[in-house]
Amino acid sequence: MNIAGRLLGSLILLAGGVQSAHAQIYRCVDPSGHST
Repeated sequence: MNIAGRLLGSLILLAGGVQSAHAQIYRCVDPSGHST
């Protein structure tokens, strides 16, 4: 159970990192500023 919780937490962290990276890439690629 503890391992599953840790895995879920790391997965959420990973998803957050990917999302922030995507936002930065989008901001770099799209200078028109269509950020949500």
